[in-house]
Amino acid sequence: MARTTRTKALDHTPVDPNVPLPYDPNPKNPSHVFRPRSYQLKPLIAWEQGRKRLVLVYPRRHGKDITALAITQKALKRRAGLYWHIYPTKVRGRLSMWDGKDFDGIPFRARFPKALVKAENDTEMQVILKPLPGQYGYGDANAEGSTWQVMGADDPDSLSGPNPIGVIFSEYQLHDPRVWTKIIQPILAENGGWAIFDFTPEGENHAYALYEMAKRNPRWFCQLITVKDTKRDAPGEDGLPVVPEEDDPLHPDRESIAEMRRNGTPEEEIQSQQYCSFKGSVRGAVFGDLITRAEAEGRVTFVPYEVTLPVGTAWDIGRDTTAIWLYQEVGDGINFIEYIEGKGKDLSHWAHVLKEQREYRYGEHLFPHDMAVTEWTAVKSRVEIAEQDYRLSPLYVAEKAGLDDSIEATRRLFRRFRFDKEQCKDGLDAARNYKFPWDEAKRAFGREPIHDWASHGASALRTFAGAYRAGRMREETELRPEDRMARMSYDPLVSLRDPRQERGRYARMGGR
Repeated sequence: MARTTRTKALDHTPVDPNVPLPYDPNPKNPSHVFRPRSYQLKPLIAWEQGRKRLVLVYPRRHGKDITALAITQKALKRRAGLYWHIYPTKVRGRLSMWDGKDFDGIPFRARFPKALVKAENDTEMQVILKPLPGQYGYGDANAEGSTWQVMGADDPDSLSGPNPIGVIFSEYQLHDPRVWTKIIQPILAENGGWAIFDFTPEGENHAYALYEMAKRNPRWFCQLITVKDTKRDAPGEDGLPVVPEEDDPLHPDRESIAEMRRNGTPEEEIQSQQYCSFKGSVRGAVFGDLITRAEAEGRVTFVPYEVTLPVGTAWDIGRDTTAIWLYQEVGDGINFIEYIEGKGKDLSHWAHVLKEQREYRYGEHLFPHDMAVTEWTAVKSRVEIAEQDYRLSPLYVAEKAGLDDSIEATRRLFRRFRFDKEQCKDGLDAARNYKFPWDEAKRAFGREPIHDWASHGASALRTFAGAYRAGRMREETELRPEDRMARMSYDPLVSLRDPRQERGRYARMGGR
């Protein structure tokens, strides 16, 4: 049943300039005033001093979001505009933030003083404020000030177009990193806005890469804390550790790290969630350990394009997102030289990307089983359209295989994989973050990987492995002498050129 829009009646009462905002030492409405702990003061001070990019790496349940929200509250007083709190999915954003409460039991929405709120929109998860003193429209009963909104990174189309001036990426380790690099970052670069990335580590994925970059960049604020660094030391609190490492006989109701170990919590989980260690794989990762091994063995590096060998493609075709791995068989190894992905494009677009924007000689094109579907309104099947109309030939459609079998086939082949570190970065991020869901109640992983932004690249790898296992890979041969001579007569340096580098901006833009 669809959720109906419920917008609270507009409040036309003028704003009282004396209504306290966060950090007021003598608040009239204590519920909305944030009293930071010592470790939470540092990012607040950094933002006050002008840092516009902040990375907060906190243990679980240590107030990452309430800290980031306090900065939003401060920011909207200075500059009216649109502020986003983005979660990996809209569903998670509703549960965690819109309908959620902080560690004091206060609803997050209550952090906005009622006297300043003009309206709330439950469907859009928006809080619309009145103009504050000094802002456009102040004193106008019909005017609107800033808007704070909870968003989901799983709907990137909804993030393209608006002009947020402050953005929080909550649980960034679970996000599709391209939402930041390709959508939000250009917006904030133009309007001078700020961004906060808060998360708890989950392996050396894109969040780890962001953290490592932020440590070296003096324009970024970067904070990593562990349970050793945190106390309940805000005004009115008891000063005890947020999570004690050892049992405290004076406070037996508080679970310690020692108790977690006795209860069977894996040490890797304790290290990542309580001590913010990036070591280990993403929790429940399907291929994470294999990617880590490939990196350690030097198989994630610069992988040259072998001009004398054909390039194969392995596809995943989702309802909206298409992912393609481009590979070559070199000796006993399989070199993945490029990965491309995009949304909202049909087969003709991807055929154009492969044929017109890349100077490869193609071998076999490997598609998942659903490629064989014939649409009700189509005269030709998808396969016929791909082969005849778009010249994607020879083409092989994998038989439908069980999920466990295709995962196992991919894992068996992984030791032979080599990946170009730059051209396959997005695909590696996807494969590394492809994981089984964790059921806290059952204390077990689910049987099927989560279908999210990471599943497309991983599924395209499974397409490749399934075809390889079925023995449908065609034997690769060198260019015929006449073909090589024809190309050599055109350009004597052809064997030294890599078309991936010649494309320039097309190399990492999904073919756009």
